[in-house]
Amino acid sequence: MKHFFTRMLMMIAPMVVSAKTTTTHSKILSNFVIQASDHIYPANPNPSNPNSGCMATVIPTASVSGNSTCSQSDFMYYEVTIDLLSDGTTDYIASSAVRTDWMGAWHFDATDNIYKTYLPADNKSDYTLLLPSIALTQDTKLHNVVWKIYDLCGDTSQANSTISVIDKKAPTPYCVSETSIFTPTDSQYVELWARDFDKGAFDNCNAQMKLFFTFDGAVPIKTRINEDHFYKIVDGKSVNASRKEYMEGNAYKWLPAARSVGKMLNCESNELRIDVWDRAYNTDYCTVILNCKQINGKANIYNFVRSVKGKPVENAYIEADANIPEFPKGEYTDKDGKAHFSVPNSIEFNTKFSASYTTKKKKGVDLKDYVLLKEHLNGTKQLKYFWQYIAGDINKDKILDINDLNLMGDYLSGGTNLDWIVIVDEVIAPIDWNTYKTERILDEDDGDFYNNFLAIKLGDLDGNALDQDVDILDPKIVSEADSAYWRKSPQEVFNASIVPNPFSDESVLSFDLPSHQLVTVAITDMNGQKVYATQIDGIAGKNQLILDNEMIRKSGLYLVRLNGLSGNKVIKLIKVK
Repeated sequence: MKHFFTRMLMMIAPMVVSAKTTTTHSKILSNFVIQASDHIYPANPNPSNPNSGCMATVIPTASVSGNSTCSQSDFMYYEVTIDLLSDGTTDYIASSAVRTDWMGAWHFDATDNIYKTYLPADNKSDYTLLLPSIALTQDTKLHNVVWKIYDLCGDTSQANSTISVIDKKAPTPYCVSETSIFTPTDSQYVELWARDFDKGAFDNCNAQMKLFFTFDGAVPIKTRINEDHFYKIVDGKSVNASRKEYMEGNAYKWLPAARSVGKMLNCESNELRIDVWDRAYNTDYCTVILNCKQINGKANIYNFVRSVKGKPVENAYIEADANIPEFPKGEYTDKDGKAHFSVPNSIEFNTKFSASYTTKKKKGVDLKDYVLLKEHLNGTKQLKYFWQYIAGDINKDKILDINDLNLMGDYLSGGTNLDWIVIVDEVIAPIDWNTYKTERILDEDDGDFYNNFLAIKLGDLDGNALDQDVDILDPKIVSEADSAYWRKSPQEVFNASIVPNPFSDESVLSFDLPSHQLVTVAITDMNGQKVYATQIDGIAGKNQLILDNEMIRKSGLYLVRLNGLSGNKVIKLIKVK
């Protein structure tokens, strides 16, 4: 659309830009001038939607002085264009040449894809020209505004200004108050990362994941903010540095992916400054007290991961975690199932070791494992080794029941792969199988330290997971067994009751079984929180379990769930004072 003012400009002389003011004008035949200044608005969270980012409500303004003396008209006419983000596209127009019913508010003109408002022509003198408010989000870019005033004699005045919405509030830092670093000598450097000392810094306009962390107020080079680089501070400015300078403790390393700066630190300092920055480079800091301790060398940690049949497990991951900034860290086992690394030689670091193992290969669980678990659950043949119990506990709730058998059946019919669990390798009695540990803590002050781990494939009750060379899963084979059993949810076949109900001190759960089998009894509150669970080696016929105040301590409504090979049952139970 060609605006009226645009047509008028074709008739007037070229503009002359004033170097001292924001106003530009042609020859002054009439005594009127428009002036505008740049405005910065502080950004704040949107009160109606705090998660939508920061914004500000801006009201563009300009001042007008003088009036028109044009003989053709007693009026001055206006046109104001707003270019958001200064991308060369007009987004808002306020003009005396648009629809008069659009006065006082912005209206979207679908024809031009522009918001418009009407400014009436007048001949006022010395007043402020106000546009309707605009809600703008926080951004680092400026918004350009062009103000124009003219009469029908060709006299005109123009002013250029900018609007910016900027976050001016610094983040709120929250750091660990104290930490320790450990070096063999006072001159030995340790690599620290600023983000590791953060305990939950937050900001009014930026999510925590948008904040970044530095040391000593030394911000990375802004032109390289999106790339890894070494830098140092020279005359108050961040400049490029070398890796050598960094390793000598005279520079910083910026990793944008980690949103953190690293530095090499020795025992010469006892205080560490941690700076938190937002995207607008607002910053605040907190301090961390350093306890520098010297250690007498490193402890060699030797790790070995084996299968239940003693076969080495390659590519298991051994992780060490300690209350030291450079931790956690880890290593993968080699073809012999071994992994070696070093940690500070002292038990005071509370170094914990754990192991994990994953593979995409669907092997190691077959119909034989299914039969072993089923025979155990129905009491036909009990499992012999503690690791078999762990393997059978497929949902890892430390209870063997029909739910585990159902999961194994789903897997055998082509379902998702079953996990591995890696535990500390130690002898456990079958009755105590669910007391296994998944981590070990360094408990020696000096010398070498040995960690042995046992990798167990869930569902692999015969222990052949690493011995099989081919995947033997065949839904047809399973179907030929008793798939009809595990494909269906257990039916409520229990004849069960709780008397008295409600109870205050003691009640008795009674249930009948058609055959010898293991039955899981789990009691949960109405929020689904488990308050008690046990397994009963049920006999054919009548079975009982006494429920008392030790099992259920608080009054309220509970669900008692019975789960066995032949079915399940849910009973509501009320505990009163």
